[in-house]
Amino acid sequence: MKFIFLCMVALILVACVESMIFVKILHNDKYPGQCYPIHVRVGKKKKYDVFALQPGEEVSDPNTCGVQVCMTAAGLTYVYYCPRTLPSSGCQEDEAMDTLLKFPECCWTCATSRDCDESESFPSYPYPPKIRDDQPT
Repeated sequence: MKFIFLCMVALILVACVESMIFVKILHNDKYPGQCYPIHVRVGKKKKYDVFALQPGEEVSDPNTCGVQVCMTAAGLTYVYYCPRTLPSSGCQEDEAMDTLLKFPECCWTCATSRDCDESESFPSYPYPPKIRDDQPT
């Protein structure tokens, strides 16, 4: 019964904050005092880059509206992100959150979305991407 109550309270808190938070322990003896491995997909690659962070450092994921923060030397890592369906963003159906911005600004900033082909599935560097003639501005 207590477990159900705690789950309900946690869900209410998440609904109030309107961002998702979860905690990971990322500890590896080869990287003492750091959070490792932190996986972030960067650029058009379909593989993840692996980062080792010192306590207090953070890394943003340009493919999602989120950030991973190394909290302690024991590997405690907080992962914050906004779900794409965040009601407070105010984005219409033909708009999406602008993942080119850093967290948490991307949570409430809308950008026009469009269907991408396979080569455009992941953001290109450097930002901003080149605008083509057939792309609406």
